[in-house]
Amino acid sequence: MAKIKYDYLNKLLIRKKVRYLSPKDNRIKPATRGAIKDYLEEAGVKVVFPKDWDWEFTTKQGVFTKRLSKLVYKKYNTSLPPEVLAKLGLMAREGSMGKPKEYIFDVTDTINWRKGAFKDHSCFWGGYSKLPKRGTFELNALMRSGALALRFFQGISFIRRGLGRSWIWESGPYIHLFNAYGLPGNTQAGVLAGYLGLSHKRINGRSNLYLNNDYIYVIGTEADLAKAPDGTEYGGYDQWGYPIYKKIRMSFR
Repeated sequence: MAKIKYDYLNKLLIRKKVRYLSPKDNRIKPATRGAIKDYLEEAGVKVVFPKDWDWEFTTKQGVFTKRLSKLVYKKYNTSLPPEVLAKLGLMAREGSMGKPKEYIFDVTDTINWRKGAFKDHSCFWGGYSKLPKRGTFELNALMRSGALALRFFQGISFIRRGLGRSWIWESGPYIHLFNAYGLPGNTQAGVLAGYLGLSHKRINGRSNLYLNNDYIYVIGTEADLAKAPDGTEYGGYDQWGYPIYKKIRMSFR
């Protein structure tokens, strides 16, 4: 797992062209589909895809590798090795992306900007305060837990303006990105994942702090993302007999 070295990153702006998966670039191209089938055969697994197989990278049933794993296990009673899944995930993602776009961003643990500077009219700022209330439980809990701010900029030279911001927090095999402002969360997660050479997906989540829309983006390897709960899997039943869905929970103290 690639670690975020904020003590280095926050000393400079990262100016980089990054390819990321946007909703309009979700369909895996025909040439990549053929390459995927060839790679599977080379790996010793000849998969016959159903005629109605959905070649979107991400669907309501999960990312491509997760759906493929289920198909292979159901039809052939075997599991794909993690390294094969990781390679297939990268192939599928690369085969569904658009042209690279340049983004300017940094990562910092210093919260010193005014409310709205990164288009972030966030609950963590408290009421209508221009500066964050450093004494609030929410902000202190974030910082104590090692959360960082991912910030995007626009403009040239030293005349830069805030373009967007989100919180990121690393736990286990994942980097969690949540409460994005200015730029869509999918874009921010895609840019960071592209920079780190990883992948990302949106899942349902829970937190003891403010969590916009009850979802987060997780960033990690394709093999790890295939294991992440996405809020559609059952995790038992509550006392009234209603199904409980598995979700990633973030707990800040």
